[in-house]
Amino acid sequence: MVKAVRGLAASDKMWVREAAESCLEAFREGETLAAIVDTLSEVRSSSLSSIRRLIELLGPGAIHQLLLVLGDEEDLSRRRRIFDLLASLGPAVVPPAIALLEDPRWYMTRNILSLLLRVGEGIDLKVLFRGIGHSDPRVRLEAVKCIPEIERGVSADLIERLLDDPDPKVAESAVSTFGRAKIVTAIGPLVRLLQRRDPLGLHKRLRLKALKALGELGDPAVLPQIGHFFRSWFAVVTKDELHAAFETLRFYPESARHTWVKKGRRAPDAKVRVICHRIAAAGAEPEAGA
Repeated sequence: MVKAVRGLAASDKMWVREAAESCLEAFREGETLAAIVDTLSEVRSSSLSSIRRLIELLGPGAIHQLLLVLGDEEDLSRRRRIFDLLASLGPAVVPPAIALLEDPRWYMTRNILSLLLRVGEGIDLKVLFRGIGHSDPRVRLEAVKCIPEIERGVSADLIERLLDDPDPKVAESAVSTFGRAKIVTAIGPLVRLLQRRDPLGLHKRLRLKALKALGELGDPAVLPQIGHFFRSWFAVVTKDELHAAFETLRFYPESARHTWVKKGRRAPDAKVRVICHRIAAAGAEPEAGA
């Protein structure tokens, strides 16, 4: 039916074209699309391609309305079905989604970031900055997940901004992402973070994650810069940080970690000795993340 109406929309008669466009607009209304969504739970998986084709035929206007329906939907299961349908549209969903990034509702921005991430397209620095600069930490957390999509465009300034985020969960998630995604630009800011004193342990969780992230990045030049984490007599380094630092040695090249492992095998801390004996016995360690 939609195909037939689209054909009429190309008629050389103005009144036919206008009537066809009016009919197509009715198909694109939120209520109509919501009714289509209602059928998703009953449709066989083999028929889902037909529903995707229907949305594609209705065009960007229908995708825009479907995004609005997603934002207004309160039922979790229906919301998931709408999200999955939108994601299945692939690149076609990107322009209408980005156009809604200015929506004042925090969950709309988060939904769009999550959708672009699922599709694997549309995430650039402008989109990332929109998410990271959002006032709601839930949006910023979602934006952090997008960082691996544009790893080469992540600047040191952006990394510093994330490390100083007022919500600890955002900063910690960012640090973990830097390590997993091998964001080399993060090495300098992470080292500077660890070189700052934290006598009250207010940032211990963040510092532990930073140690692990640097290990995953595996730059041997880092070890001398964070050498104080390998000295148990250095009062401002907690036991947890000391142990975490030695645990990360397995990620570094053997030639770079050898001196630290050797010292650790004679350390007064029993757990450090166990860690270093294990690293030494294992010989060549797997690469970070392997």
